[in-house]
Amino acid sequence: FLAGSIAINANQTLTITPGTTLRFKNDAYLVAAPNGRLVAEGTPSQPITFTSALTTPAPGSWAFITFNNTATGRLRHCVIQYAGSSTGGAPRHFSLGVGAPTDVEVRHCTIEHGRGVGVLVQETATSPLLDNVTIRNVSDVAIYHQYSPLPTLRYSNLTLTNNGTNAVELPDSATVNKPVTLDSAALGGAFFLAGSIAINANQTLTITPGTTLRFK
Repeated sequence: FLAGSIAINANQTLTITPGTTLRFKNDAYLVAAPNGRLVAEGTPSQPITFTSALTTPAPGSWAFITFNNTATGRLRHCVIQYAGSSTGGAPRHFSLGVGAPTDVEVRHCTIEHGRGVGVLVQETATSPLLDNVTIRNVSDVAIYHQYSPLPTLRYSNLTLTNNGTNAVELPDSATVNKPVTLDSAALGGAFFLAGSIAINANQTLTITPGTTLRFK
């Protein structure tokens, strides 16, 4: 499918079947509006591909996929590549964006060759679920949490390679107002890039063995 921008309206669902390829025109995007739902569940032999319409694409050839507040997403065996032409009002370019609060699960997917951040998280309650996700060859940090307080992190079996920074970047002034665990093992051994962190009264920040925090 050759696509311009696509907006999934409230209480509507866009379903993309295994083996489908969407090729987006310059600066086009896919957005799930509040209460919209995107279901893109491929298979190992028939992944779903979100890519550029250009014959010879480059990072930033189209915009992004983003989930606005209260949107829902299920992505499985998907490839998102060559995105990041626009910030969409965010502080950085990105390939996949998740608003707050949302219910987004991304499993067995690859985000690659993007301009800017791989995954931009604006959620402050619970992060998107990222399981067996590879983020590679994006020009900025792999995952960026824009807002404080820190959410509950739902990351497992990540592979972060050849990015501008192979890390999860936390907000510059992060607060902990619920139990939060930082675990480099879930990131495939990558590190957390942090500004200041304040642990509020009666709250706990747990840092697991082998985890690295690099402070600005």
